[in-house]
Amino acid sequence: MIKELKYKLIAGLFTTLNSGFIYYLIESKDAEVVTNKNTLTNLIGALEKILAYSFIYVLPIIFIIGIPISILIDFILKKVSLDKSIISFIIHVSIFGIGIILYWGITLGLNKINFMSEPELVYNLFIFVYTPGIFWLINYMQKKIIP
Repeated sequence: MIKELKYKLIAGLFTTLNSGFIYYLIESKDAEVVTNKNTLTNLIGALEKILAYSFIYVLPIIFIIGIPISILIDFILKKVSLDKSIISFIIHVSIFGIGIILYWGITLGLNKINFMSEPELVYNLFIFVYTPGIFWLINYMQKKIIP
């Protein structure tokens, strides 16, 4: 159990940093051209924003909600004697998606969800699949590589 928790914490940390970087790239597509010619200053500014996305937005979701749900999913699949990887992946992505839709419904209201523009919908669907998918992939690779 400790070993699995360690794998999940490592997967959560890598997913946090990776997802924060991807979200920064997506959100900065409309950024203005920087007039500052100092490359180091620009890189430090980008790193600050990546760490902000990672630790303010992604980290709480993964560590407070994602890891406990992932442990529960693995526990249930072992009790049912289903250790199929694809089933585990589908359940991880589905539960994350359902959780986000419920969150949207509570905070934004159903009208906002019904009238969401297509680019915003595609972006959010990408997030629904990417974050739990990367978490599951890193966790799966750790289980297969490290005995």
